[in-house]
Amino acid sequence: MNAFNALIATYYHEIKFGLFFSAMNVIWMFGEKLAGLHDVTELGGEMNFKQGFMSGLGITIIVTALTPIIQFIIHTVITPDYFTNVRAFVIKQGMNPEVANTHFTLNSFIMLSVFTGFMYGIITTIFTTIMVRYVRMKR
Repeated sequence: MNAFNALIATYYHEIKFGLFFSAMNVIWMFGEKLAGLHDVTELGGEMNFKQGFMSGLGITIIVTALTPIIQFIIHTVITPDYFTNVRAFVIKQGMNPEVANTHFTLNSFIMLSVFTGFMYGIITTIFTTIMVRYVRMKR
């Protein structure tokens, strides 16, 4: 039992965050199921590439448009000390303070989130549409 306790003590943070991440994944999937995303679609279960791509593109555009608002809420309401803390950390790690103060700002995170969110959305849309079509064709 001592070896087990030592293992838990040594990897406490990894275990804690692994369990937290897994729980959030289950909650997310449950939300998708409640929203009807795991059922037959409005297209009667049939979808061509263009329909899938256009649907994914629409979702991507909406998420991208909401990103600045979401980032604002995250960094001013939920975790207002984030940029102060991360700047202090990277400066302590050796980053030039001027670079840290320029890079870790709300505006830079909003711009980065909009760009990366849009790109990930397009890539995910293409991948998902191809996979859904491939799985359907295999049946």
